[in-house]
Amino acid sequence: MKKIQFEIKNINELELKLTQSANEGDFISLKDLDPNQMANLFTAYSKLNERFNEQIKDNVIDEYKRDLENKPEVIRLINNTKDQMDKVAKNEIKELQSKIDKLNETLSKEKQLKSNAEIEMKAVLASQEDKLKTVEAELKAKFLQEEEEIKTQLVDFKNKIEQKEQEIKTINQNKDKEIQLKVENEISSVKLKLMQEFEAKLSKERSSAVELYKKDTFEPYKQQVKEDMDKLRTLNAELNGQITGLQGSKALNSKVIGNNFEWAVYNEINDFVKFLPDVSVEPITKNKKKDKVTDIEYADDKKDGTKADFIIKFFDNVDSAKKTPIASIVIEAKSELDNGGKKVKNKAHYDKLIKDKNKEGATYAFLVTELEKDNAFGVQPIRNEDGVMVTNCFEMRIEYLKIMIQIYYTLIKELNKNKQHIEYVENISRSVEYVSHFLSNLNETILRITNTEYPKLKKEIETIKKSSEKLEELSTKIFEDRIKKAAEYIGKYDINKAKQFEVALIEEEVKITPVLESK
Repeated sequence: MKKIQFEIKNINELELKLTQSANEGDFISLKDLDPNQMANLFTAYSKLNERFNEQIKDNVIDEYKRDLENKPEVIRLINNTKDQMDKVAKNEIKELQSKIDKLNETLSKEKQLKSNAEIEMKAVLASQEDKLKTVEAELKAKFLQEEEEIKTQLVDFKNKIEQKEQEIKTINQNKDKEIQLKVENEISSVKLKLMQEFEAKLSKERSSAVELYKKDTFEPYKQQVKEDMDKLRTLNAELNGQITGLQGSKALNSKVIGNNFEWAVYNEINDFVKFLPDVSVEPITKNKKKDKVTDIEYADDKKDGTKADFIIKFFDNVDSAKKTPIASIVIEAKSELDNGGKKVKNKAHYDKLIKDKNKEGATYAFLVTELEKDNAFGVQPIRNEDGVMVTNCFEMRIEYLKIMIQIYYTLIKELNKNKQHIEYVENISRSVEYVSHFLSNLNETILRITNTEYPKLKKEIETIKKSSEKLEELSTKIFEDRIKKAAEYIGKYDINKAKQFEVALIEEEVKITPVLESK
């Protein structure tokens, strides 16, 4: 038995190398190592031991997780928690929708009040205009009568002058030329003086009549009308501010109504493409109407017929001089209020969507819909009457529009890099599987944030409700004041006041408009 010499081969793996032959019973001694080697050896041993312990720990944790996942009581707890959260979320969403429906009803009533007030105001103004025309006719007749009287007086003056001239001629026959010339000069002077006095008197009488009419009729009411118009402008600004606040709220943008739904869809698209130089979005329809309440333009289907709402174009280059379209998506937005509140199913719009896609030569077509609210889906392919999927056509809720655009943007750009033709890019099963997986993760995220985001949303709904109540109160007051004032004008009507009312409005260069319309 003897001690064998050795050296360190791999200190990290604690490997030693014998430098001489050894037999059974021979041994090595770590004391042969110098202090530095000994320290390094024990350091390597400590690290190796730590890794070994960590591996054991990880194995134990993994085994514990597997055991825990297979326990029936854990599985029941997870399922019960998920069902409870789904139930709470559905109840809260139902309550939220009910409140939004009440808000929509309030806005509808306010719009009806505005319409009724406009009709009544137009009727009052039309009545005033008729009375003013009567006054103008009476004044015109009066001036014509005075003019006839003045003409009659002028004829009398001329007759008197001619008579005087005849008398002078008779006198001239008995007088010399000097007296005759003097008399003729006096006659000319008297004639000129009479004509000047007559014209001055006529001008003075006309000016006096006009000034007296203005003084007695216009001045007492001019200031009052100005004050009334200032009040109307102030109330108009306040109500327009309330409406602007409602338009900017998160709740209204997420649960848009009527024509505003098209605007909300455009905002969702624009939020994604506005920073991408190789993507553009534009409305397809050309003729537009402007909503009097929201001041938002929307398509006039009576002029344009049936067309999709928007088209998104994807280009192969960011350089505007070189870029060429490589794909496009037509977007059709549908809300219940597009059909006058009638219950219409999504499939009623499938044929039109496919027709718009073919007409625009688009690669894809999306139907963004609020219809069939009881049908819980996020994104799904459109199927024909035989249940066969229509190529590249999908229907979805507005919350998933931006996600779908992002997915197809990525697919289009990646496939274009590989020089593959766009018509062979689409793989329906792959796309649906990808979207389904993505939406599954998204639904889990929505459930996870419900407890934190929903209270904020609920608080915003309460704020909107208060704003709506204030809006209704203000609009009701101004309409009642207008109707009351119109009734007072009619009750106290006389010719002078009616004439003043029109002239005062002209001098101030203002126009009485409904409170929710801009001048």
